[in-house]
Amino acid sequence: MDRGGILVGLFVIGYIAFEAYGVHTQRHLMEPGYIHAQYAAAEQAMLRCGEAGPGTRKQFDHNLAVMERRAIAELLESGDYSNEEAAAAEVAARAAERRAEVDALAESAGCEDKQLWTLVKTYEQRARLNLQ
Repeated sequence: MDRGGILVGLFVIGYIAFEAYGVHTQRHLMEPGYIHAQYAAAEQAMLRCGEAGPGTRKQFDHNLAVMERRAIAELLESGDYSNEEAAAAEVAARAAERRAEVDALAESAGCEDKQLWTLVKTYEQRARLNLQ
């Protein structure tokens, strides 16, 4: 094989390794537990810094409940939790932690903070989903 072929082969191998690493490090972004915690943060930001209409609130609450059920199911499937109550307690604790972080941010930076604004917009976007 000539030098050019070797370089192309090394480039392809490097690119595949880079993509595999990216998938591995970003996998948690698709996990129900992580998504549920993001829902909890968005909900707290809306409570602190926004106003949701009744229809938006109802749809968001539905989607939040769906993600909570999925997060609990994920923990049960992992085998780390033996019963639904323990898994539900863990999901609730993670959500409470995210809510506390949002409260601390609202206290320190105020509702004009870009992160809080983004979370309020996230609330509105997640309310538009029709999760089953």
